[in-house]
Amino acid sequence: MPPASPWREQSFELPPYPEADRLIEISIQTGNFPFHVFVDPESLTIAGDGVVRLATVIRSTAGAENVSFEGIHCKTREFRRYAYGARDSWQVLEGTGWQQIKSGGMGHYRFVLYRDYVCDPEIYGLKVNEMIQRMRYSRGTVLDE
Repeated sequence: MPPASPWREQSFELPPYPEADRLIEISIQTGNFPFHVFVDPESLTIAGDGVVRLATVIRSTAGAENVSFEGIHCKTREFRRYAYGARDSWQVLEGTGWQQIKSGGMGHYRFVLYRDYVCDPEIYGLKVNEMIQRMRYSRGTVLDE
């Protein structure tokens, strides 16, 4: 049997810029994360390389927003930022690498996305419609570690 080929990321296209009326707010159940987190369900894809790609909007209580298009590699528990939003358009980030998803801090929402919405370790291979259902109707599975 020939050795398995090393993992290789597939190419992709940037989605349309997120529109406020289609965003889904996801629950981040912790007292020390003072932001609202939204996902654009129209941006959500899962490719043959196992990467879930999605646009997120992180909004402060004062209304400031941080918009990004990211990938979450479920098998390795890593993320990568591909682009950020500025003036209703994407600005591509060149040369970004994969980073470990960690609980806590400003990137805590990625941990919650990974654990509760897009990479359920109990059910490998969630479909996009199942991810969207979880975002619309679930408030997160457990309180944070």
